Amino acid sequence: MVAPIIASYSGTSTCATATGITVPAPTGIQENEILYGTIFGKFGFGSSLILPSGWDVVFNVSAVEQSFTTCYRITDTSDTTATGYDFGFASNRESFRGYIYRISGGDID
Repeated sequence: MVAPIIASYSGTSTCATATGITVPAPTGIQENEILYGTIFGKFGFGSSLILPSGWDVVFNVSAVEQSFTTCYRITDTSDTTATGYDFGFASNRESFRGYIYRISGGDID
């Protein structure tokens, strides 16, 4: 069995007030890999986080002023040419960070 590895990652952050954040796609994406995303936000967005199509929540926690969500996606052919992924919010928020890790080499079944 081959152990999965983090093959590449990307990230971005902003202190501006906005209704979303675009996290750049990691380099080298191939079909049937795992993209694992983490989104941090100030002023708790909780369940109002709007994931890009094909992404599923793994874990979400919100406190009074902070939120943290992890999510994942199994890549397909559309991901091999993707330049970024748009994570949205139901209303204006401020101060975000987003990271996406490309996990390769594991068994996704």
